Amino acid sequence: MSKLAEEFGKFVLSMTFAIAFGIYNAWLFKDLWNWFVSPSFGVGEIGTAMAYGLLIVAAWPLTHVMFFANQVYDKQDDSIGVIGRGFVISFVHSFIWVIAYVLANNFI
Repeated sequence: MSKLAEEFGKFVLSMTFAIAFGIYNAWLFKDLWNWFVSPSFGVGEIGTAMAYGLLIVAAWPLTHVMFFANQVYDKQDDSIGVIGRGFVISFVHSFIWVIAYVLANNFI
């Protein structure tokens, strides 16, 4: 396999997981917004697409700052490490979602 094909395969795999994790995190953010922010501040509820957009807008400056500080792409990092971190982050977000679900349905 050529070096270009291998790098393209890593890119496609990384983008696939990034989009999947992004949609999953947007779904979690949507629920948190609709449970806590909407009733507290009297703003409307949002959907998954709107949550995805809000997360992108909120992360945009942070991503660029980290990129220019040369912390986003580590030459020693492989795609398995990136995917593994994505799974860990999704687990943490899922755990936070469960806690928020219990709070929203039992105490608010």
